[in-house]
Amino acid sequence: MKKINLCFFFLIAGVVAQSQTSIGLSGGVFQLHSPATNNTVDVFNFTRIWLDKKLERPSNGLGGQLVVNRKLNHWLDFTSVLGYQFFESTIENSVFSMKAEMEVAQLMLGVRFRPFSFNEIDSAGLKYEPFIGISFGAFGNSATVFQNNQAVIVDNKSYRSLNANFAAQLSLGYLFQISKRCVIAPQYQLSFLPNMQWTNFDLALHGTSVPNLYNKSNNWLNAFQISITWKINKALPSDDVVE
Repeated sequence: MKKINLCFFFLIAGVVAQSQTSIGLSGGVFQLHSPATNNTVDVFNFTRIWLDKKLERPSNGLGGQLVVNRKLNHWLDFTSVLGYQFFESTIENSVFSMKAEMEVAQLMLGVRFRPFSFNEIDSAGLKYEPFIGISFGAFGNSATVFQNNQAVIVDNKSYRSLNANFAAQLSLGYLFQISKRCVIAPQYQLSFLPNMQWTNFDLALHGTSVPNLYNKSNNWLNAFQISITWKINKALPSDDVVE
């Protein structure tokens, strides 16, 4: 069995090594649906009715990804993505300010299906391809809190929450090949981040030693992005331009 698994591994490695590779960057807007975080922020606002303004939920943010795609055949890609997203929640009053910063990093591996190709344009060989991708991997998240521009102290040290877990991701988009090597792809991504936790976030936000609130939950991350990738080695034979 070990020999079979080893042969299977080298077979896959050989296919990937001989495949076409493209690398690039993507960026866009992200929306985090985190019931635990929203609950903590809502309690903060409810217990401070004297505030002129309320602390916002850290729902909307920005982020980007480093993307590497390997073309296994004419309709299937192997994908790897290293992503980073940043979310911020602030409140500014005359004598009081609070800021919470949330960060999420993801390392995802998966496949991308390209079942159709449209509009091959003359000798330029340009293609438009819809795609759907499925990825699995891991994510890490962290949180920091500042009050009146000073880091909040929890357990006699500056507060910072660090946690990690596994993740799953679905991608839907469209590939626009604008040259022999350059591809632009607008896409929508939905990530499932189970059991995301912001350890002691409630203590940092409320500044008390009360029992922890509900600070662990399943989270969803929506993203609308545009990626630009560049092919760095020779195309597959059928991708060569026919003059």
